[in-house]
Amino acid sequence: KSTKVLIQKVMEFIDRNGDEVLSLPSFSILPKHVVQLIISRESLAVSEVNKFVAVYNWSKSQYEKERSLALNCEDEVVKLSDVVEGFLDYIQFHKIPIHYLMNEVRQSGAVPDTIIMMAVAYQMDPASIDVSKFSRSYSH
Repeated sequence: KSTKVLIQKVMEFIDRNGDEVLSLPSFSILPKHVVQLIISRESLAVSEVNKFVAVYNWSKSQYEKERSLALNCEDEVVKLSDVVEGFLDYIQFHKIPIHYLMNEVRQSGAVPDTIIMMAVAYQMDPASIDVSKFSRSYSH
């Protein structure tokens, strides 16, 4: 029981201090399930831009580790977009400004163009996108 209480307190601290926590260099060494738990929280007080940056930086760190392991073992090299894919549903791309979507998110190559284009279309005309047909990231 005390462990559950401690975890809850830690998560509440992260919720209140999300920008600082997500920007810590040590965030990139957290296990995937912990990163998903943190960024999936609706109570997390952080912008979608900062959430994307944290996910991108975490994914890039994991990608570089996996890539170096694959090169040493002659395994197939994973793509950065494959690493990021597990987090896409947790980012509300339609809340990211269009200029950032086009200049940063799209240029990263980590997010499929279809997601970016749906986010842009939603911002231009919310009625043009049926949010029920997309991932939960478009339902908020």
